[in-house]
Amino acid sequence: TPATLQPLTQAEMEAHCRTFGADNVDVLPYLYAAAEHIETITGRAFLTQTWRGYLDCFPWSDEIQIPKGWLASVTHVKYWGADDTEYTLPTTEYAVDLGGDSFGRIKLKYNKTWPSVTLRTLNPVEVQFVAGKTTAGDLPHAIRQAIRLLGASWYEHREEVVLGSSAA
Repeated sequence: TPATLQPLTQAEMEAHCRTFGADNVDVLPYLYAAAEHIETITGRAFLTQTWRGYLDCFPWSDEIQIPKGWLASVTHVKYWGADDTEYTLPTTEYAVDLGGDSFGRIKLKYNKTWPSVTLRTLNPVEVQFVAGKTTAGDLPHAIRQAIRLLGASWYEHREEVVLGSSAA
C-alpha cells in the first residue's frame, strides 16, 4: 500500500523551482519520481506504507531481515504448508527490532524455532510490515533536500541530456 503523503508539497517544490505564476506548470511528476528514486537508492520507505515480502523458506538463522528501512511495525508472519493450509506465526514466538535508523528485523525469541512444517513450493512465507515516517517533517533534512534537488534538475532538464559531446 503506497504512502498517502509526499515528502514535499507542490508549493514547496514550486518555490524551489521558482515556477510560481507560470501557466500549466506541473512539477508533481518530478517530485514523485525524485522521491521514488531516492527511496530506491536508500532502501528506505520515507512515509508510512505497507509492504508484503515473501520468502522461499524460513531462514537458517534465527532472524528475518526486513528489506526496507524505518520499520514501524510487523503486521504478521504467515506461512503455508504443502497442502496450502495457511498458518500465522504467533507473536509470542518472535520479537521485532525496529532498527531505528538501520534496517529492522524479526528475531526468534529465546529457545524458539521456526515451524518445521513442509512448506508449499512458491512464496510459502509472507511477512507483512509497515515502514516509513509518520509525517514529512520527520524526514531528515538531507533527504528532503535531495528530493528537491533531483526533482528540480529533472524539471529543468525535461529533455535528454548528452554529456561529453560537442557540436560545431
